[in-house]
Amino acid sequence: RALGVCRNMAPMAPEFRGVRRIVLSIMALSCLASIAGAATPRDDVVTLTEMGELPLDEDGHLQDNWLFIPLDCADRPGGLQVPPPSSRAERKVGLLDVELAQVFGIYDMCPAAVTLGKGTAAEHLHVNIERFVGARDEFEGWLQARQQVEVGWCNYSPDTVKLFWVDSSNGKEIFQASIQVGEPHTHWRQVFMGHKFVLRSTHDKSVVMELVATTNEIRVIGRQGEVDENVKAKDRSKEIANTEIYEVKRSNNVKRTFTEHGFSKSRLPVDVYASMRTYYYNNRAHLAREEVA
Repeated sequence: RALGVCRNMAPMAPEFRGVRRIVLSIMALSCLASIAGAATPRDDVVTLTEMGELPLDEDGHLQDNWLFIPLDCADRPGGLQVPPPSSRAERKVGLLDVELAQVFGIYDMCPAAVTLGKGTAAEHLHVNIERFVGARDEFEGWLQARQQVEVGWCNYSPDTVKLFWVDSSNGKEIFQASIQVGEPHTHWRQVFMGHKFVLRSTHDKSVVMELVATTNEIRVIGRQGEVDENVKAKDRSKEIANTEIYEVKRSNNVKRTFTEHGFSKSRLPVDVYASMRTYYYNNRAHLAREEVA
């Protein structure tokens, strides 16, 4: 836009020739200031112009976590400062050209940004996002909250294991929790992307698992045993009947309230489905059978 103004400066009439040089100088300085303030591509971040440029894995899911800022809103007065490389642990940073800014709903908005989660399917990239549009001084707090993830550890190793957080400043392991054997003792924790954890056996203090947090996930330590044949063969008809009686009695104590939709059926909102699908995809290799007492 600034270049267009500079190129289209109209010549002045001859009788104002004395003033012409001054006016043109002022306009030229104004144009140069506008161009200097406009966003320019950066060498240390990628600039994307279309959805097909996002790096996907062999299954068509996003390979990494991303933070995107509109190109014309990055590193400019009133815009957002692109986070330095040292602060981008486990989340890549990119700039969006006009077309993608429109797709993500932040075109012609500043300050503005979006985050995309690792494991999102290609067809859900435009909905499985979190969008920021607000005051510049609110951005850091918003981004910090998006760096938090929930991680769970389910222990099926022979012994109780101890969970340690590794302090990146000095490499020291800080004790967090003891995790007993079995699915009911699964330990959940809110952590930040990039935080490293080590799990050690209480028997010999050997490392049984290491993890750098990147997304919401669950990890299974060891291998869950097969269900005993005697357990499978047990007659549970009485337990089933008693459970049915209990649940019927319990339902009579429930006050029935309905929304305007009642029992009508409808499609699951696409953003909810996209989030569920992403969680499954990221954890499909970390499965454990639910234990029932």
